[in-house]
Amino acid sequence: MNSSQVLDVKRVLAVLEEQVFQSTGRYLTEVEKVLIRGVWDSKDYKEMASDSGYNAYYLQQKVAPPLWSMLSVIIGDGVKVTKISLKSILLKLAKRDYLKEEASRLDNDGFVGNIRIYGELPKIKSFYGRKDEINYFKKQITLFKERC
Repeated sequence: MNSSQVLDVKRVLAVLEEQVFQSTGRYLTEVEKVLIRGVWDSKDYKEMASDSGYNAYYLQQKVAPPLWSMLSVIIGDGVKVTKISLKSILLKLAKRDYLKEEASRLDNDGFVGNIRIYGELPKIKSFYGRKDEINYFKKQITLFKERC
């Protein structure tokens, strides 16, 4: 299963835009989104320009360099963001966000109850009638491992 097939550009843009807003206080402009979508779809600047109506020179020389610099600071993790490296960096960012979201969801799903047990737990060697719960957790573990 290829990560870029599972994640669509809309989801990745949403995660990226949130990061940009948290760091800069502004959202991505439409032309910046055009560049990011184009990189995601492995297009060159001429293809992006013809698809969007912008000039290729404008995209490549005026919009891209400041965008790559800004993204290097925000999401680069010490790596310079370029047209070539952007997609892999975005995939890592989206996976990190997904794992945080999944962990938060799991915490809120009621796996941990409000009951406090004081003292020692009973020493029970076998459990009866818990097959459904055990199978559910086995499936959750398998799904979680596949996603990572």
